[in-house]
Amino acid sequence: MSTSSVHSGSFRSESDDSLSSSSLSNTYVAKYASEARLATERIRKISSEENVLSDPRPSPRTSLGLHLNGLVVRGIVPGGPAFASKRLCVNDEILSVDGKDATPHNVTKLLQGCDKPGSWVQLRVRSQSSANFQEVDIMRADADEVRMYRTIFENLMLLKEGVPNYSAKDGTTPIALIDNTLTVMNNLRFRHYEEASHVKHANDMKSDGIKASLDEIYIAVGKMEGAYYGVHSRAKKLLVEVQKLHKENFKSSPDLQGIEDLNALRSLCAAQAKELEQLKSSMLTAQSSINPATDMNPVPSGLRSGDDHLHKELLRKSLDGPLFDHDYVDRGMYSLSLGGLPKQPRDKGDLWGLHDEPGFAPNLVQDRFFPPAQSPRTARMFEPEPRAPHVPNILGEMAM
Repeated sequence: MSTSSVHSGSFRSESDDSLSSSSLSNTYVAKYASEARLATERIRKISSEENVLSDPRPSPRTSLGLHLNGLVVRGIVPGGPAFASKRLCVNDEILSVDGKDATPHNVTKLLQGCDKPGSWVQLRVRSQSSANFQEVDIMRADADEVRMYRTIFENLMLLKEGVPNYSAKDGTTPIALIDNTLTVMNNLRFRHYEEASHVKHANDMKSDGIKASLDEIYIAVGKMEGAYYGVHSRAKKLLVEVQKLHKENFKSSPDLQGIEDLNALRSLCAAQAKELEQLKSSMLTAQSSINPATDMNPVPSGLRSGDDHLHKELLRKSLDGPLFDHDYVDRGMYSLSLGGLPKQPRDKGDLWGLHDEPGFAPNLVQDRFFPPAQSPRTARMFEPEPRAPHVPNILGEMAM
């Protein structure tokens, strides 16, 4: 090589055309062996620095690939999750993480979250360039994977600074090859991130549909319960009216029409109980169809087993009359939340036992709508008033 000089990490040669490819390779190996060793030391130093998150917890498993100064983004790790999202820029300010306000003291803990690779975190960010707010979804990545991408990027940048600027026979240069490698690596990261985003969007759509269906089922069951117990209340009122009618008219002309009306009401209540049981089965089937692997965990906003106050209020609004037994509804509602409805009492101490066996509606209607006369709660209502010894006790037989 006739006259050559080294300046800013690159060769300038006046007779590059006279050099063979082999001589250039030998020159590169000899000249830049020391630079390669320095690069190795630099990479080792980078690997021993703090984690990409400011003030991290001990040994975090995940990383977003961000350098933070308080709440302001000061650097984005090439190949990391934040880099792959293409939504964050340097000097952006993080305002909240997953709906929780971020502060310089808690931002690191909020960003790590569940610390599970593949989980998602939502950031509310204010851009310094336009002062606009935006919501950014980023998928957490394994911290070791982020460090490896960072090391690859640092190595390629060091090689780009130190390789000689010459052209091969096909016209390519080492710098062009390095740039092409960086482009391929980044495209792979972008593609992986986009595929994960599509999967998340599909799961969110499915979760929203299941939540809406469950809400509709809970509301329908609540309305059915209101109608069910409303019929119960009206049946008790009709029973009182029939009792009064028999008291007035039985001596002159016994009439069995009232008993037929009560039997018709019993049949109607049995049909209502059967339809309510079918709605419950549909609700449980829809609830069991949720896939726990998608981490959806939907919680319907309608009526549910923990909303005692809202549940009771809805049912009581559908009722009319002071004869409705609210304590009976409380117990019936509680048993419904456990998967059953009140059936026959086990003994006199437990008048409203819980039961969840199918096919109990007829007994429920017969025993619950018209409890036996020996029940201490309803004995007074069904006890016939004193009458002449020669008058048959039809009302007592009807109540049984």
